Amino acid sequence: MRTEKLDLSAPHQEYKNSRGSVMPGVTSLINKHISIPELVTWAYGLGKKGKCLEKHGGRKRRIGSIFHFGAHGFLDGFQCDYSLCDKDEVEVGLEMVDTFKKWWWKSGLDRIHCEIQLASDKHGYGGTIDCVARDKQGDLLLVDFKTSSSIAKPSYEIQLAAYKMLYEDCHPFDDDIGEVRLLRIGPDADIEEKKFKDLTPQLEAWNAILRLHAAYKKLEDGSKGQNKWLRRRKKRKA
Repeated sequence: MRTEKLDLSAPHQEYKNSRGSVMPGVTSLINKHISIPELVTWAYGLGKKGKCLEKHGGRKRRIGSIFHFGAHGFLDGFQCDYSLCDKDEVEVGLEMVDTFKKWWWKSGLDRIHCEIQLASDKHGYGGTIDCVARDKQGDLLLVDFKTSSSIAKPSYEIQLAAYKMLYEDCHPFDDDIGEVRLLRIGPDADIEEKKFKDLTPQLEAWNAILRLHAAYKKLEDGSKGQNKWLRRRKKRKA
């Protein structure tokens, strides 16, 4: 069994098209063009308590990364090395992985892909899909893992729609995704699952984001080429 090491300081994944140009990811597009006010409130609350955003807020993010890595190792069959991570955070993350394992064994799903990184020339974006599997009836489905306090967030549903579009574009000869699921694993062994058969409203929202991004990028590219107006100095009178 191979061993892989988790490095939380590693740079973020880059998605490139067939010409080698970097494309935006799903989450970066959503974060750029959709306001998420609860994040501002949460960060403000940490500041009022005198807590460092990276130290205290980053802890949840790091535990989430540990969980995703552990779930990936479980589904793909490799040994996880957490030697570069904080031991207390690893302990919490692995408890969440144990909760996930129990859910997976009960689900009856057959893993097809895990942590699959895709990029679409047609749509102009990329993303990493947590899991693609088949259910007991043989239907193809997509599962996105969350470690937040709630999955009742429209941005999560839009993210699912984006992943579905991405997968179907990059795998044109596969069956279409029949169902998508949001799976939330909490640090206290709590679990929450939400299933979607129809993502029409979410796809409409995602396509709107793509149109907005294309228009906004034209404005950004245009402003880069503009010359700055130089302030002319007044001539002194003789």
